[in-house]
Amino acid sequence: MQPITISCTVGDDKTLKYGIYNIANGGNWYVANVTSIKYVSANTDNTFNINTSAQHGTITASTAKTAAGTTVTLSATPDALYQLDSFTVTTCTGENVTVNGNTFVMPAADVTATANFSLGYHVDDDIVALAPTDWEGQTGTYAGLGYTVSERYKHGGDNGAGDVLTQTLTDLKNGVYAVTLELAASFTSGRGFNCPTGDGLSVAFANGSQTNLEVVDRQGVGSVTPITLYASVTDGTLKYGIKNLQVSGNWYIANVTGIKYISESTTLTHELTIPSTGLSTLYLPFDAEIPNADFFVVVAVKEISGTTAHLKEVHDIIPAKTGVMIYANEGTYTLPLATTSSTENVVSLLHGVLEDTPVETLIAQEGKSIYVLSRGIKEYIGFKRVVANGAVTTIPANKAYLPFSNASQVNFFNVYSDTTTDINQLNMSFQEDSDEIYDLTGRKVTAPQKGIYIVNGKKVLYK
Repeated sequence: MQPITISCTVGDDKTLKYGIYNIANGGNWYVANVTSIKYVSANTDNTFNINTSAQHGTITASTAKTAAGTTVTLSATPDALYQLDSFTVTTCTGENVTVNGNTFVMPAADVTATANFSLGYHVDDDIVALAPTDWEGQTGTYAGLGYTVSERYKHGGDNGAGDVLTQTLTDLKNGVYAVTLELAASFTSGRGFNCPTGDGLSVAFANGSQTNLEVVDRQGVGSVTPITLYASVTDGTLKYGIKNLQVSGNWYIANVTGIKYISESTTLTHELTIPSTGLSTLYLPFDAEIPNADFFVVVAVKEISGTTAHLKEVHDIIPAKTGVMIYANEGTYTLPLATTSSTENVVSLLHGVLEDTPVETLIAQEGKSIYVLSRGIKEYIGFKRVVANGAVTTIPANKAYLPFSNASQVNFFNVYSDTTTDINQLNMSFQEDSDEIYDLTGRKVTAPQKGIYIVNGKKVLYK
C-alpha cells in the first residue's frame, strides 16, 4: 500500500485529529497503519521557517520563511583565510533537501541551511589570524610588559624545569609553516635565588623544530627579538610554544607575530641528484639554500635573444617556484629550506612542475612550445624543443622547462652567460679530453680569445 502524507495545522486547541471516511456509497476503506506523525513547523499560516548555520563565515537566505514549493536562494561570506565549499539543507525531521548550486525548493517543513567552509589560504599567506587567543599550560601575566609568562616565573619560584606553554592549530593544510614568535628565556636580577644565565635554559619549538632562546634580565628588557621556526605539518596539526629545560629556566612570551604557509611540500629539504653530465634543472616549492660544495653553480634564464638563452648566476637563495639550471659535479646534494630572505631579485624565464606532468598538458596550459635542457650540435648546452611523439613525453617533478612562443620554429636555444661565472672546477662528462677548451657555458672553443675558459676541468685565463 502506498503511504499518504498530509500536512495540517494545529491551532490554539492543540488538537490533531486524523483518519478516513467515505464520501459516497460503496466507498469502502481500510486503514493499514499510522507510520509517522512529524512536527515540521511552528507556523500556523502554511509557511515554513528557514534557519541558517555556519562556522568560519556567514550565510543568509533570500527569505526567513515561505510556502512549500518556493525557490529559495542562499548566499555566504567566508571568514578571512576560508572558502565556501557547498551548501547543505536538511528538514527539521532530518531529510536532506536537494541543493542546486545556491538554490533549493522549499519543502513542507522547517529547514536548516548550512554553509560549509574550509580553509582556503595559499602559499605565502599569513594565517596568524587562526591562532588561538589563549595559551595552554602554566601561565600568568607580567603586568609590566603585558607578556604571557610561566606560572612559576609569575610567582617568583626558582624551580621552573618542565614548564610548557603551547598553542595548537588543527585542520590545517599540510606543508611547511614559518612560525614567528616574540619570546625569550629570562632571569631576574636583584632576587635572592640563583637564576642561571647561560644557554640551554629554555627552547622555542614548532612541531619537530626547536631553538635555544636568548637569556635576558626581565628587569631591564622592553622588547624581545622575534624568532622564526620552520615546522612541517603532515597531519593538519601545528603545535608551537616554549618550554623550560632546566631549573630556573623561566621565560616569557610576548606575541605570535606570524604563521606563514610557505610550502605545499611537507619536507624541509630536497635531494638533488646531478648526473654524469653535470647538468640539471630545478624547481622547488620553497626557498632553498645553495649547497656549500666545491662546485655548484645556479643560473637563471634572464632573456631570450635570437637563438640564445642568456643566463644570470644566482648567488644567494634559490627562490621558491623559480626554474633554474644547475652546473655541478656528479652526485647527490641536499638543499635545505632557506631560513633567510634572498638579497637578489631573481627573475627566470624557466617554469617548472612539482609533480610529473605530461608535456602535452604543459603545451596546452602555456599555449607555447616547450623546451627541455639538452645538448645539441657539437655538444653545446641548451634547450631543445620537445616534438610530438618524441623521446620526452613528461617533465619530472621538481624540474624546469622553457616555454617559448615559437613562430619562427626555433628548435634549439644555446645558453650563454653575459657575465663571468665564478667556477672553480668544471668536471663534466663532455670534457674528458684534456686538450679541448670550453667556454663557461660548456661550448667547445677552437680559437679562444681573451677571457676565462675551462681546460682539463679547470678555469684558465687567456690574455
